[in-house]
Amino acid sequence: MNPITYHEVEVAAHNAALIANCSCPARYRCTEWEQVWRDLRKARLDELLGA
Repeated sequence: MNPITYHEVEVAAHNAALIANCSCPARYRCTEWEQVWRDLRKARLDELLGA
């Protein structure tokens, strides 16, 4: 499996915010990337919702 990169997490979080209210992907769960993904997704959702 390829190593996880910040760009991958960023793109996945933005896509999740646009597509659906999905939970953290298993690829990031229980890694140092989980909170990064959640923070990026929340920021994108806030941006989309104008919050």
